[in-house]
Amino acid sequence: MAVLGKSRNTNPRERDVVTRLRHQIEAAINSSTNVNQQRATAWRQFAMEPNGTEDGARSAIQSADVNTMVSAIMAQMVISFSTDTVVSYEANSAEDEQAAAMESRAVNRVVVEQNGGYQRLLDAAQNALLYRTAYVKVWWADDIDQFVLTVENVEREEVPILVESEVGTQRRLVSWNPETKKARIDVTKTNRRLSVAAVDNGLFFIDPDHDEKELASCNLCGEILYKSRDELSRMGVPWAIVKELPAVQKWSQEQKTNRRRGDRWNAVEPIGFQNDICRVFEAYARFSFDEDADRATLYKCFIGDKTKASFGFLLEPVPVSRVPYAAGSAFPIANRHQGESLAEKLYSIQEAKTELMRQWLDNVQVNSIGRYGAVVGQVEIADIMTPKAGQPIRMKSPSALLPIPVNDVGASIGQALMYLDQQREERGGAALDMVGSEQQLAQETAAGTERVYASKELMVSYMMRNISETLVKQIYMLGHAELRDGENGPVSVKYGEKWIEVDPATWPARAHCNVKVGYSMGERRQIANTLFSFIQLQTTAMQAGLDGQLVSKQGLYKSTVDWLNVSLVDNPEAYLIDPSSEQAQQAAQQAAAMAQQQAQAQQELLALPERIKAASAQYKVDADTLTTMFKAVLEATVKANTDEVQGNVEVIRAATEAKVAQATLTGSADGAGEGNGGRGANGSGGKSRANGTKSGTRDSAN
Repeated sequence: MAVLGKSRNTNPRERDVVTRLRHQIEAAINSSTNVNQQRATAWRQFAMEPNGTEDGARSAIQSADVNTMVSAIMAQMVISFSTDTVVSYEANSAEDEQAAAMESRAVNRVVVEQNGGYQRLLDAAQNALLYRTAYVKVWWADDIDQFVLTVENVEREEVPILVESEVGTQRRLVSWNPETKKARIDVTKTNRRLSVAAVDNGLFFIDPDHDEKELASCNLCGEILYKSRDELSRMGVPWAIVKELPAVQKWSQEQKTNRRRGDRWNAVEPIGFQNDICRVFEAYARFSFDEDADRATLYKCFIGDKTKASFGFLLEPVPVSRVPYAAGSAFPIANRHQGESLAEKLYSIQEAKTELMRQWLDNVQVNSIGRYGAVVGQVEIADIMTPKAGQPIRMKSPSALLPIPVNDVGASIGQALMYLDQQREERGGAALDMVGSEQQLAQETAAGTERVYASKELMVSYMMRNISETLVKQIYMLGHAELRDGENGPVSVKYGEKWIEVDPATWPARAHCNVKVGYSMGERRQIANTLFSFIQLQTTAMQAGLDGQLVSKQGLYKSTVDWLNVSLVDNPEAYLIDPSSEQAQQAAQQAAAMAQQQAQAQQELLALPERIKAASAQYKVDADTLTTMFKAVLEATVKANTDEVQGNVEVIRAATEAKVAQATLTGSADGAGEGNGGRGANGSGGKSRANGTKSGTRDSAN
């Protein structure tokens, strides 16, 4: 927020705007008198303070109905805020599912883990139960670290360099000693972070004409701040304005009745002028500095009392995008911003029980000690008025003291108290009679205990659901919007087993979110059992081959996460693998490849008998073919051998015949010559040749 300029002190239009704005703020504060009285009564009964009907002679006991009921309901609510994932944002499309989940983790990390959101939400819930409507602020706060730095051996020309400021660090010269050359530098380091805190109802003001549940369209709302002059100066308010602001006492006059504080605030004078407390207003108002403008703008303003140096604006008003407050009630009322508190429902119950309990104790005391009529002057009155156990009563005659009968009304008062307890339970809903373990064991069965307990916690569920759907939802929508518009850079979140950085500047606007709180233990058990049965149904359907037809892995994953969430398991994604993640996709591909290999191996195994049969048939065909071929070759070989033998026989025969023929021819020639000559010598030669020729011819014929 910029430092106030001179124009803010001289422009008549702006003087008129700040004057009207201050008057509206005062009117808003004064119009809440009835609300202030309600808050004072609620706190008095919650703290069991005296109600103004006490008498020194009677019992002063106080019934604790408001305190016990609020505490019992908070004990049942506390389980709903014990998880780090309170809210999840709805995705805009199927492709937006993972991004929405990452945004949910990031905002939950900022709101719950970094801001102690568990305690902040419980503070707001308690305010709603006591003071009608709870307010929570979501804003960018500055964590300030302030210290004084002493630097030695500093020359005069080096002083301006030492006091140079930078983003997030402001330096200011406190002193410089030219003799020792020591410089003292006041250093203020500022770190911006998104903060969440419950607003004190006694310090919150709102336009009395605003009747909507949310504050987004409110024309005026804000807080009363009590700041020291030192704090205002560090905020950037010019010192000329700060030093003229009047010092006040916190919670003074009427304001003290709104508070749960004691009466000794600011009982000690501040140490110095800089520690004086000043009252200022942080207001979010819609107006325009231009009279001719057709629209009003929402401004964030810091306003103080009118002084000579300022007409009211402590800092330059800054246009903002939204009102940073979330509001919610446990018992909302239609068409009204303010709801109804649980304490209001129990006012008359606690007052009546307080009176009955006092009467009961007084009756017990009277029955124990007795009541007497005494003759004046005949009895020592002090002995009667201050009785003690075994103490004698001094009297002058036995007839001076007359006992007066006293009725014992304990039984009737006990019945009345039991009736009022029943009325308290019907109005508040907290099953106080079921909190004790002995009362739970008194039921016949565990199922019977659960049914009785569930019926008695219906009102608690109603209150919790109202707070969740109004206050908690607004907190997370504001947190998402502020992170998206902020400049703090990426946020590290753990998604599953991995830490991932997400940049809120890239987030889309979200219109809806699902609140995961608001369930009582009975409701959680019922939802957990239903989800578990549904998970079993999904698993059975997937085993039956209906994956992608009736159920899906992504649906099974979501069901399991919801089951773990409703069972109060923190960060359930760490125990599971998202089917849409890269790791799951790789595992699915590997599983598909392995399944394909197994299917091929199974098909090959199933086809093995046919292959064996075909191989056997082929073997038979091949054997028959081989046998036929061998037979053909053998026959051909035998035939060839036979032909060859026959050919050899023919050759031999031909050769023999040729030789015989040659021998015949040779013998014929020789016989003719020898016959002529033999007969000339002895006459035997011719006969022998004739015999030889004749024999040879006969052998040839044979």
